[in-house]
Amino acid sequence: MLSGKGTSRVNWVAASAMHVLVIAFVIVVGFLHAKTSNLTPFMPYGVPGVFRAAAIVYLAYGGFDNIATMAEETKNPSRDIPLGPARLHVGDHAASELTRAVDWSGHTHERTQLSGSE
Repeated sequence: MLSGKGTSRVNWVAASAMHVLVIAFVIVVGFLHAKTSNLTPFMPYGVPGVFRAAAIVYLAYGGFDNIATMAEETKNPSRDIPLGPARLHVGDHAASELTRAVDWSGHTHERTQLSGSE
């Protein structure tokens, strides 16, 4: 008969082995069903495209982490968590619309001298 500690070790090893087997299965089946034609063109946007995509994924994970942390600290998570991203979206949309409302056709990227400054 195994002790509680021994049972815990057996369960940990068995669960770890099961996870490794499932991950290996997904990788093998993925390779068997993969189409190499999907890899052409490989990196169509080059290295800058890879870094942009990595930045998007990193920031998306950071946003998820912020929401998960916020869930632990709110008094009423079922109400507050959906409202937070919704409010953020409304603010982003308002800023975007205000930016579009400005006539940028005459705007140049050169620095303009402020009146009264030398």
